[in-house]
Amino acid sequence: MMALTVLLSLLAWAMLSMAMPKHGNIVLKRQPGKTGARRLRWLGTLLLFLGAYAVIVEKGWEFGAVYWLGIIMLTATAWVLL
Repeated sequence: MMALTVLLSLLAWAMLSMAMPKHGNIVLKRQPGKTGARRLRWLGTLLLFLGAYAVIVEKGWEFGAVYWLGIIMLTATAWVLL
């Protein structure tokens, strides 16, 4: 489940960054429209919450939230360094 959370978090950061005009233009070779950017933001947010759900179910609320915050910080740093 931890690996699933890492994967979901990386995908979420990718979706959230592609929703921005600058990054979307680089990756998609065009700027995402308003609807496309909104969908990418919703998908990124949903993936972050699914990752939180997966780790909280596995580790419990007390430790799951801490693990999830650590995972999203590490994956955000890894995404920035790519």
